[in-house]
Amino acid sequence: MPPSEWNILDFEKPIAELDQQINEIKRITIERGEDRSADIAALERDRDRLLEEIFANLTPWDRTLLARHPKRPYTLDYVRIILTTTPSFMAISCSLMTMLWLAA
Repeated sequence: MPPSEWNILDFEKPIAELDQQINEIKRITIERGEDRSADIAALERDRDRLLEEIFANLTPWDRTLLARHPKRPYTLDYVRIILTTTPSFMAISCSLMTMLWLAA
Protein backbone atom coordinates (compact mmCIF):
# COMPACT_ATOMS: atom_id res chain seq x y z
CA MET A 1 0.00 0.00 0.00
CA PRO A 2 1.54 3.34 -0.99
CA PRO A 3 2.14 5.91 1.74
CA SER A 4 -0.52 8.18 0.24
CA GLU A 5 -3.15 5.63 1.30
CA TRP A 6 -1.93 5.40 4.88
CA ASN A 7 -3.38 7.45 7.67
CA ILE A 8 -0.05 8.59 9.04
CA LEU A 9 -0.03 10.18 12.47
CA ASP A 10 2.29 13.12 13.10
CA PHE A 11 4.76 11.14 15.19
CA GLU A 12 4.90 8.42 12.50
CA LYS A 13 5.97 10.75 9.68
CA PRO A 14 9.75 10.28 10.13
CA ILE A 15 9.23 6.51 9.99
CA ALA A 16 7.12 6.80 6.85
CA GLU A 17 9.78 8.97 5.22
CA LEU A 18 12.47 6.38 5.95
CA ASP A 19 10.21 3.63 4.58
CA GLN A 20 9.72 5.67 1.44
CA GLN A 21 13.49 6.11 1.04
CA ILE A 22 14.05 2.38 1.54
CA ASN A 23 11.42 1.50 -1.04
CA GLU A 24 12.87 4.01 -3.52
CA ILE A 25 16.37 2.56 -3.14
CA LYS A 26 15.00 -0.97 -3.57
CA ARG A 27 13.17 0.12 -6.74
CA ILE A 28 16.31 1.75 -8.16
CA THR A 29 18.34 -1.34 -7.23
CA ILE A 30 16.00 -3.55 -9.22
CA GLU A 31 15.86 -1.19 -12.21
CA ARG A 32 19.61 -0.56 -12.48
CA GLY A 33 20.86 -3.87 -11.12
CA GLU A 34 23.12 -2.13 -8.58
CA ASP A 35 23.99 -3.60 -5.20
CA ARG A 36 22.74 -1.08 -2.65
CA SER A 37 22.20 -3.60 0.16
CA ALA A 38 24.53 -1.70 2.52
CA ASP A 39 22.48 1.49 2.09
CA ILE A 40 19.24 -0.40 2.57
CA ALA A 41 20.54 -2.15 5.69
CA ALA A 42 21.71 1.17 7.17
CA LEU A 43 18.33 2.82 6.53
CA GLU A 44 16.51 -0.19 7.99
CA ARG A 45 18.66 0.01 11.13
CA ASP A 46 17.87 3.72 11.39
CA ARG A 47 14.17 2.98 10.96
CA ASP A 48 14.24 0.27 13.65
CA ARG A 49 16.06 2.60 16.05
CA LEU A 50 13.59 5.38 15.31
CA LEU A 51 10.64 3.02 15.83
CA GLU A 52 11.93 2.00 19.25
CA GLU A 53 12.64 5.59 20.22
CA ILE A 54 9.28 6.97 19.11
CA PHE A 55 7.09 4.21 20.50
CA ALA A 56 8.96 4.12 23.81
CA ASN A 57 8.13 7.78 24.40
CA LEU A 58 4.49 8.03 23.31
CA THR A 59 2.27 10.48 25.16
CA PRO A 60 -1.09 9.27 26.46
CA TRP A 61 -2.78 11.12 23.59
CA ASP A 62 -0.53 9.41 21.01
CA ARG A 63 -1.52 6.05 22.48
CA THR A 64 -5.16 7.03 22.18
CA LEU A 65 -4.65 7.98 18.55
CA LEU A 66 -3.01 4.62 17.89
CA ALA A 67 -5.85 2.77 19.58
CA ARG A 68 -8.37 4.61 17.39
CA HIS A 69 -6.33 4.35 14.19
CA PRO A 70 -8.63 3.62 11.23
CA LYS A 71 -6.23 1.03 9.78
CA ARG A 72 -6.05 -0.88 13.06
CA PRO A 73 -7.38 -4.45 12.78
CA TYR A 74 -10.80 -5.17 14.24
CA THR A 75 -11.93 -8.33 16.03
CA LEU A 76 -13.56 -9.68 12.88
CA ASP A 77 -10.24 -9.36 11.07
CA TYR A 78 -8.65 -11.71 13.59
CA VAL A 79 -11.60 -14.11 13.47
CA ARG A 80 -11.40 -14.20 9.66
CA ILE A 81 -7.69 -15.04 9.84
CA ILE A 82 -8.27 -17.80 12.39
CA LEU A 83 -11.07 -19.34 10.35
CA THR A 84 -9.25 -19.20 7.01
CA THR A 85 -5.75 -20.24 8.12
CA THR A 86 -6.66 -23.00 10.54
CA PRO A 87 -8.38 -25.87 8.71
CA SER A 88 -8.68 -27.96 11.86
CA PHE A 89 -10.57 -25.12 13.59
CA MET A 90 -13.64 -25.84 11.49
CA ALA A 91 -13.48 -29.56 12.26
CA ILE A 92 -13.12 -28.89 15.98
CA SER A 93 -15.97 -26.38 16.00
CA CYS A 94 -18.22 -28.77 14.06
CA SER A 95 -17.41 -31.60 16.46
CA LEU A 96 -18.11 -29.34 19.42
CA MET A 97 -21.44 -28.24 17.94
CA THR A 98 -22.39 -31.87 17.34
CA MET A 99 -21.50 -32.80 20.91
CA LEU A 100 -23.51 -29.88 22.28
CA TRP A 101 -26.47 -30.78 20.07
CA LEU A 102 -26.37 -34.42 21.21
CA ALA A 103 -26.06 -33.40 24.87
CA ALA A 104 -29.15 -31.20 24.67
